[in-house]
Amino acid sequence: MLTLTARAEPHGTSNRGVRGVRELAARVRPVFGRNHLPLSSDCQMTVFRFPDPPPKPGPKNVYRATFFRMVGGRGHTLTCAAYDTEFGLELRLAYGDDLMRSELFRGIDADDRCAATADSWHLALLEKRFAEQAPQ
Repeated sequence: MLTLTARAEPHGTSNRGVRGVRELAARVRPVFGRNHLPLSSDCQMTVFRFPDPPPKPGPKNVYRATFFRMVGGRGHTLTCAAYDTEFGLELRLAYGDDLMRSELFRGIDADDRCAATADSWHLALLEKRFAEQAPQ
């Protein structure tokens, strides 16, 4: 424990402005005795720690619907499906495992615009002679 002591002065001699404060500061000294432990062992503190924040959830990727499936020239399946993501409704056109095209829809009429876009993609693929795949 750290103890500070100062010697007593007769009345009026230690209050001499800045000079008196300097003299008093020079006389203040730490006292360590046999009964005093070092500061680190004698001091007990309770440290408040904020709890760890919860882990962030994984990215939102919830399947909503499949609009159509078609078969390409190489026999791979082309799938058009909608997914709910963190950013809105996403329409994905995937050829096998490869993502060919993606479009994001937000707002009140996101469902209607997503369905209209899927229909336009479907018509464009029919014009390019992709074959419809039977529903599973």
